[in-house]
Amino acid sequence: MDKFIIKDILSVDSNLSIKECRVIAGNHDVALGVLDENRELYSFVLCDSLDKMIAFGFENKPVSLIALPSKIYSIEAVENSSEHSFFVYDGEEYKLFIRSVISTPYINLLHRYEQILPSSVKNALSLCSKAADEINMPVYLIGGVVRDLIMGKASVDTDISVEENAVEFASFMKKKYGELVDIKEIHEDFKTVKMIFHTGAEDVQIDIASTREETYSYPSALPSVKNIGCSLEADVIRRDFSINAMAVSLNKPTFGDLIDYLGGYEDMKNHCLKILHPLSFIDDPSRILRGLKFSARFDYANDERTEYLERECLESGIFDNLATDRIKLELRQALNLNMADVYDRFLSEGIYRLVSTDFDVSNLPEGKVIFENIEKYGAYLEDREHIWLIYLGVMCASLEKEQILELSKKMNLSGVELKVLLYTNSIVKHEEEISKFETMFEVYEFFECYFNESVAAAVSLFKNNRAREFADVYLNKLQFITINTTGRDLIARNMTPSPLFGEILRDILKEKINGNIKTPEEESIFVDKVLGKR
Repeated sequence: MDKFIIKDILSVDSNLSIKECRVIAGNHDVALGVLDENRELYSFVLCDSLDKMIAFGFENKPVSLIALPSKIYSIEAVENSSEHSFFVYDGEEYKLFIRSVISTPYINLLHRYEQILPSSVKNALSLCSKAADEINMPVYLIGGVVRDLIMGKASVDTDISVEENAVEFASFMKKKYGELVDIKEIHEDFKTVKMIFHTGAEDVQIDIASTREETYSYPSALPSVKNIGCSLEADVIRRDFSINAMAVSLNKPTFGDLIDYLGGYEDMKNHCLKILHPLSFIDDPSRILRGLKFSARFDYANDERTEYLERECLESGIFDNLATDRIKLELRQALNLNMADVYDRFLSEGIYRLVSTDFDVSNLPEGKVIFENIEKYGAYLEDREHIWLIYLGVMCASLEKEQILELSKKMNLSGVELKVLLYTNSIVKHEEEISKFETMFEVYEFFECYFNESVAAAVSLFKNNRAREFADVYLNKLQFITINTTGRDLIARNMTPSPLFGEILRDILKEKINGNIKTPEEESIFVDKVLGKR
């Protein structure tokens, strides 16, 4: 049977502030049981969570913001519960049970390891394993690569952790293996190392991290590292979701053994996303976007607690208009999946508040509309990595220029990224003017000044069919029209190079786009006429 920490419960109303609840808890070693609107036990809060929220300056926020919804079991049903924490009613009073040790079934992933990982990666990991065994150091595959192994697919990135100082471990490997390995990059603050292994047909990069604990000095800050070389169990609790908190032993006696302190394997079987502690989204709200991304990629759903805490975090307003670098990174990865459901959920679940509360979400098109336009015009984009900017451009189209500039500054957008947003905004504001164009060259001349990403975003917003048709014909046809006549052809007609060359060539292009010139011969005749008049 698993071991439990058992705490007495003091009941509090959900509308009490965190500060008021901390006063009620006092110096007692208790959990606060939060009552719902029917005054029934619904969720709980521990004192260390209250203390952390007070340190963050959130003492006046309602305690419901960090309360974990929990099930109620009878004392007889405890052994059959799979929950990490839950209430127990013994017939007289309620207690909070928290598992301190989780029993997990023995699982070895060696077979999948051998089948799925490329030989060059396995060769590199073999060197890490031998080096770690030589100095008696625990070493593990960690995080996403373990999750992907369980899913039966090779991971793009390979991360390992050592229960020591990763910088010292990397230095030992460099000394031991010489030219087979190179240290590419060292981050002293986090004691992490990027190493390149020359052990196969192609070089392999492996990120090596020290096990560590982390604290956040304020919400959404970069974490501060402490306790380098802590236990693996202490290390994984700082991660985002249980499915990313599993490890696989790389040491010889236990090679391939799955280490799963937080139930990630079971969550994967249930297609469930679960955060690891009640302040996870408070510490790092970008995890909300990461969860959206994982949910879409793997077809997973938030468990009840994760769903509740995400909603409370967003509705609290404490992270409205955050728009940091980390928010940008996660937003880009999520929207670059180019899945209509990601965009729709970003709006409907209020996740957009992390970026800007100024978006006019009530008047935005459905994700299906944007997705279909990206599929239609995707071949014409400047960069497929700009897909996210089309979705963001649609959302920003109703903003003022100053609002977009401020958002760009906060998210640290590049010059091109900013222009895509501004250009979309500009095109949409000219929709009526576009609809009144009389010639194809007017269409060409208007749209040629903009990135195709901006045009594709604007098409998703156009309500005027004529404007939409003109944008479509530009993207599909007009932008690719060229002329055969060059400056050399004009020189051959005894013209002296001058700005006049550009005017003549532009006139030819205009006539061709408008359908008045179709062949090289007709171009030549047109040039002769122009020169004759001049």
